[in-house]
Amino acid sequence: MRTAGLILAISLPIFYSASAVKSESQTSGRSLAEAPVLWAGPDPGSLPAGENITGLSIQSRDGGRVLYSYSKRSDQGTTDRFFRLSLNAGKTFSAEERIQDISETWIDPPPTGLTLLERGLGAVRIHDSNIYFRMRTDRDRRWTAESRVNDELSTVRGAPVFRQAPDGSIICVWTDMRHGFPLVFVSRSSDGGSSWTPNKPIEYDFREGDQWGPQLAIGAGGRLLAFWEDWRDRKTLVDIRYAISDDGGEHWRAGGKVNDDAKHVWQLDFSVADHGSNIYVAFSDFRDPGEQGDNDWNIYFSRSENNGNTFSPNSRLNDVVPGIDKQPRLTVDNEGNLFCAWQSGRRSIFGDVAVAYSPDSGRIWSRSELISDVDDYGEISGLGISNVGPGTVAVTWLEQGHAGDRRRMKSVAASGTEPLPASEEPDRKARNPLNADSGELLYSEDFSKPRSGWTDSAGVWLNVENSLMGSVVGKPNYFASFAPLEEPESYVLEGRFMLDPVAHFVAGIFLRAGPESSRQLVIGNQFRVGAWISLKNDDFPLKGYRLSGKVLDQTRFPFQKGKWYPFRVVVTPRQIDYYVDGRLMLSAETDGLPPPDRIGFGGYTAAPTYFDDLKVFSLKP
Repeated sequence: MRTAGLILAISLPIFYSASAVKSESQTSGRSLAEAPVLWAGPDPGSLPAGENITGLSIQSRDGGRVLYSYSKRSDQGTTDRFFRLSLNAGKTFSAEERIQDISETWIDPPPTGLTLLERGLGAVRIHDSNIYFRMRTDRDRRWTAESRVNDELSTVRGAPVFRQAPDGSIICVWTDMRHGFPLVFVSRSSDGGSSWTPNKPIEYDFREGDQWGPQLAIGAGGRLLAFWEDWRDRKTLVDIRYAISDDGGEHWRAGGKVNDDAKHVWQLDFSVADHGSNIYVAFSDFRDPGEQGDNDWNIYFSRSENNGNTFSPNSRLNDVVPGIDKQPRLTVDNEGNLFCAWQSGRRSIFGDVAVAYSPDSGRIWSRSELISDVDDYGEISGLGISNVGPGTVAVTWLEQGHAGDRRRMKSVAASGTEPLPASEEPDRKARNPLNADSGELLYSEDFSKPRSGWTDSAGVWLNVENSLMGSVVGKPNYFASFAPLEEPESYVLEGRFMLDPVAHFVAGIFLRAGPESSRQLVIGNQFRVGAWISLKNDDFPLKGYRLSGKVLDQTRFPFQKGKWYPFRVVVTPRQIDYYVDGRLMLSAETDGLPPPDRIGFGGYTAAPTYFDDLKVFSLKP
């Protein structure tokens, strides 16, 4: 089997490598290459992306119209929002404009965001669960007066989506709570957003299942297709459903399901793209078996070549390697070239950005390739992709780390004809554990009685059924409790943890830490993701579920809810070994550890985390 690859000028530390096996004979004679500087002109840095950028979005429409919007932090700590518009596929951009200056009346709050319409630019404001809109055309840069889209006050949930039909009318879809459960509603404006038709649900089902995350596609002849995540069928849990309108959104008929499985699993976080009568959908899918008897998240794809009347059998788009792949984002250029970017957990459990390309409506895909280089920094989220020219896309994403957030942007283009060999199966990092035996018992706690001497630095901690349960009240945040023990220089720590059966997230073990310390060694155990060890050796404050410093080692492992996991940690000044249920999960050699302080346990969000049977031993000589 010959596979096309991605030729990328990047250098990345390898935890895993990607396989090239595909589900639908997905091979291609083309490959992807990192484009030369996408933004032409004497100052390619005039479109910024980096630490001072707190928001970054690129949108594109037919005819080479590209919108670049972003937020910038000033040295004084204030944040302003800006945009620039290109009408020639990104070759040149308009001068920077400040979003807050759209209208003097839009001061509190400013517009939530901009939406690139087929013939103009819309500014959207969400306030008190209402949608407010104004627009301007490409010819007339004056903004219209503000109008409210929803005709019942404070019923909107989630972000609205706007598209402009071929007849110039503007269509808006959103999730609405006016009937007591989340339902996708639609409204249309035929006068440039000055007024809106009476709101109506697109598809009301008697089972009253939740409908979330609507998106719009425009097919041939102006056909409208609305897609959403649908919870009506208890047997299949969550599906991707759609409806069709041939009269500009006045009347809708059910289109059915896009996903073709009948399993009790999730299909979520989908993305749609349209090119004439071809309609494309990619989505996160949980149907396939994974490791340890669990399932894996993968990227599935379906296409319609008859204007949405029917969709093809689903095919898996991402490489067949264990891990979590999610959050697909699709785009298509004017020539019909498809690009898909997604968050991949194949190499790093914190996520990378993967991209694949198809020249033939998704029948054949190039081998996916990773374009990010951030696995030492933080988690990947907020992924976006937009076509910015023939065979060229811009991919944006957010890196979240303990020291702050950073926005990234990379251009990718289809190029090359020489196929690359398939990547090998992933190889785990070689680990050389210490030969360490437990010595004298220094401390033990089975939580059968009220705790004594423990320091709860954050969250609520209770003795529950002879175990220690930690949680946090209110908004999601970090919580921790520290044992009444002076941490030795070298020792063995044993115990067990459990993620709550209902609300489950992560169990954390803190070493070389303390209630007042921002420097620490962290071992994290995340539900269905894996384990990691990281060293935070700076003074940035702890910020909820964020990586604490530099990752020293990581392992994919699908931790389950409601199950006790025995663990063992061997700690020396130069090496940390971590075992779960007798299996070596992590091993890190490092210099520069913080000095001994306290041993702690904790987690994140309102998801209770349980700990029990804690013991600390000296190391045998």
